[in-house]
Amino acid sequence: MEFEGVLAASRTHLDVVRLAETLKRVHRLPVAGVEAAGWDPFAGLARGIVAADLLDGEDRRWVTGYLSELRGRWKGLPSGAAASVIHGTTWIDRVITGDDDCASALTLGASAIGPPEWDLVPIAMAYWSFGWIGTAPYGAFCRTYGQDVARCGRYYLLRDIQELAMTIAALRSANGDPRQRSQAERRLASIRGDIGPRPWPGWLPIPIV
Repeated sequence: MEFEGVLAASRTHLDVVRLAETLKRVHRLPVAGVEAAGWDPFAGLARGIVAADLLDGEDRRWVTGYLSELRGRWKGLPSGAAASVIHGTTWIDRVITGDDDCASALTLGASAIGPPEWDLVPIAMAYWSFGWIGTAPYGAFCRTYGQDVARCGRYYLLRDIQELAMTIAALRSANGDPRQRSQAERRLASIRGDIGPRPWPGWLPIPIV
């Protein structure tokens, strides 16, 4: 997932209120004229597994099976907010930050119609899964947007999909950068249940590739 470099640079300064306001505006956009077909939360993940040289046979079988499990869960996605325009590619590399470290805009080139919760999950993960932001900014984000997505029935599935995508991103990054090997292994151990409950220690942003 192409977000982590920017998040690493600005996680202590990112204006979560501006980000929440921006996402709220995006999710209120009229859906007419936006491509409704083609958005796939699993896009590229199977190819990423194939391309991840770090995966041995056992790990590859586990990740492939986990992806299949998530696809099955997606078919029974719990009810939630009505589909809306979403940013789609999610995460915060697509947030443009200015000199005042404020989230000022989102590029919508990859926008689609989907569950608006998808765009909210990354901030919840930054708090609940990784401890990258504190209680105060997370609370400010939720209050400004008007929802704590972690209380939504869809959260756990959307979170699991995005955590898998982040793990595959680290595995692929390790192909060309051996320094990312330990991060990839840490992420895989976390989603497999070897690390313990969230927040997981040791998840560090990887460079945007």
